[in-house]
Amino acid sequence: QRVSQSWWILWLVVVPIIVFAGLLQIHALVSIPGHDSQAHVGAGAPAPLEEWEYTLNALPSLLPYEAQDRGLAYTGSGERMQGFVSKLLRGQPVKVVTMGGSTTAGRGAYRGRPYPTRVGEWLDRTFPGANHTVVNIGMGATSSTLFSVCNEALIPRDADLYVLEFAVNDRWWDDMESAARKEFELLLRWLLRLPATSPESRPPAKSPFSPYSPDRNSTLAAMAAAPAQPALPAVALLMQFSLFVSRARFHNSAERDLGTIAQYYDVPVLS
Repeated sequence: QRVSQSWWILWLVVVPIIVFAGLLQIHALVSIPGHDSQAHVGAGAPAPLEEWEYTLNALPSLLPYEAQDRGLAYTGSGERMQGFVSKLLRGQPVKVVTMGGSTTAGRGAYRGRPYPTRVGEWLDRTFPGANHTVVNIGMGATSSTLFSVCNEALIPRDADLYVLEFAVNDRWWDDMESAARKEFELLLRWLLRLPATSPESRPPAKSPFSPYSPDRNSTLAAMAAAPAQPALPAVALLMQFSLFVSRARFHNSAERDLGTIAQYYDVPVLS
């Protein structure tokens, strides 16, 4: 009984401290000096590159920057992303389609706002005045097989960026020769074969954009000034880890297989 009372006293003391510390951390993340999270970069015409860079760096983040860097599992050549970024730099509207399971659909999302909603808000806040569109077709407990078989019925064909999230619902115990992995590859191939969207600017193929470029501002300036060309839709993979599905083992994930397929097709991966 004394042990039980001691535990209750410990919880009554420790839990409020943890909650208070968490609130302080959240306040520190969203209270960046000199930055209004609701403020726009500008209206109408694109803002100077310096203002874009300030806005991108000043946006509050729930992860340290080094953790974000670790999340870039594979960047690839970035060739298809050039068209997407070029439209943003020119102040033109973009359309993003997100597909996946319950994480994409929004089950249990913080304050009822799943990540696609937050992506749309970020686009409107950072590149305002263009009426960007985010279409969320995620469905809980759904694997890539459904989207592969029913692609014509489920997936819009006119997006500038497609984001796929299937690392949890595509079963980790399937191997690369399984039907599930082949359906994922077919889905990826179908998306990459979609026709180009409206003619937009894209930098020359000989100078692909890279986030590690030492002269990033010059690259962005070239992208904004390049002549308009048809831009093929970009595709990106969003990986995640489920403690429950993986049976508490970090390596029990479809990320390894899906990431390998993505690298073969030069598709960037966020982990």
